Amino acid sequence: METSQIEDMIVNCVALAFILSIDELTMTMLPGKTKEMLEMIEGGQFSTRRRLTLAEDAILHQQDKKWNVLSPGFYGIIIPARLLFLLAVTAFFIGNYYWEACRRLDDGSWVSQEIHTPKRAQLPFLSFLFEPFPALFPVAVEEEAAWTFHDSCRQDCPQSLVLLGFR
Repeated sequence: METSQIEDMIVNCVALAFILSIDELTMTMLPGKTKEMLEMIEGGQFSTRRRLTLAEDAILHQQDKKWNVLSPGFYGIIIPARLLFLLAVTAFFIGNYYWEACRRLDDGSWVSQEIHTPKRAQLPFLSFLFEPFPALFPVAVEEEAAWTFHDSCRQDCPQSLVLLGFR
């Protein structure tokens, strides 16, 4: 309120609006079970659920005691599907990188293939969009390699990196 320039006032207003909307943003990102638990809290604006009777609560408690480490439903609750999806996507892209951009040496280590610079500075949008499948929209590259792996790199590499698998 005490800033002398209009630009500072606009930035401060945007920052204040963001800070005041953090609670709504947080509520939209919470999983359904968490929202249900928050709705059961007394005095909250979402306290529309009815309270459980003692008998209903006892029945739910007995059902919860049936869980054990070998129950398939147990792992379905503690391991979110979103996490499994993210791990699968990450594994796909890491595997795709090694499959396309690396080669395996006789000793089992992986090194980068020759790197070629593109002929144009601007890449086509479809090439960017379908990057996991480069054969669909290939990028024209220079004939001469910009970087090549040399076997001398393995002898010059510090032993600590060799032990970690980096060669």
